[in-house]
Amino acid sequence: MRFLLCAILFTFALPASSVLADYRDLYRDGKDVDALAALQESPDARSLNYSYYYNRGIIHHALNQDALAVAYLSKAAVLDPSAREVEVPLHDATAGLVKWLGANRLDSTSFAWETWGDRLPLDLIFALTALISVLFWVGFFFLITYRDAALKGSVFFLFLASAVGGWSLWCDRHPLMILTQARMVKSGPGESFLDRGPVELGMKLRVVGGMSASISEPGAEPGSKPSAEPGATPSVSPGAPASPVRWWRVRLNDHHDLGFIPESSGLLLTDESNTPES
Repeated sequence: MRFLLCAILFTFALPASSVLADYRDLYRDGKDVDALAALQESPDARSLNYSYYYNRGIIHHALNQDALAVAYLSKAAVLDPSAREVEVPLHDATAGLVKWLGANRLDSTSFAWETWGDRLPLDLIFALTALISVLFWVGFFFLITYRDAALKGSVFFLFLASAVGGWSLWCDRHPLMILTQARMVKSGPGESFLDRGPVELGMKLRVVGGMSASISEPGAEPGSKPSAEPGATPSVSPGAPASPVRWWRVRLNDHHDLGFIPESSGLLLTDESNTPES
């Protein structure tokens, strides 16, 4: 009886486990295109976790699609900064992307202090400077002899903590996105607006805000909802009202000109969702 029950449970579990292992087997067999299709149907694709972005980046790298490899591996690196296995393929794919796109076009829309803010652990620096400020305040009350020095130190580190906190907040609200589609940037949140200029696959743009378009994208079905994952098929509820497409307001070149691009055109390089804070 126990054997029969285990057999029944295994039968029900087999389809899910087969789908999960399928793309790995296909990748090992050198069937990269089939592996990519299988990965998009796997549970990882629905959860959009580190494993999904890493595996998809590796498959794109095997297909010599360096721009997409950089996009998905960069997202994986942000989701798990401690992961070391992503470093080598990301470096190799970036080198290939530089040859095609040019180093000056990879990230030309950020100010220097924004780029440094993406690289530095600002939250940790903020916590440390705030703690040092508190310690100086404690010294001000208990070390009578050094009260003047403690007061100056406390005020200095309080100012420094405030500056770092504001810096961190700015970078959180203005994240980088990396394009998974080449397209035209629009002058407003919708395809009916004028073109502002082209952007290429693999470019990084600085997001400065987000808003919903007053009209859906051409070809959208009533009741469709925009997806955070590029290439995903929107769900459609017949008869339901059309959902507006979310657009990002971005800087599109080294002159920091502004334009709009749909959410499905890229990946936010943040460790949370694919939607910037308003």
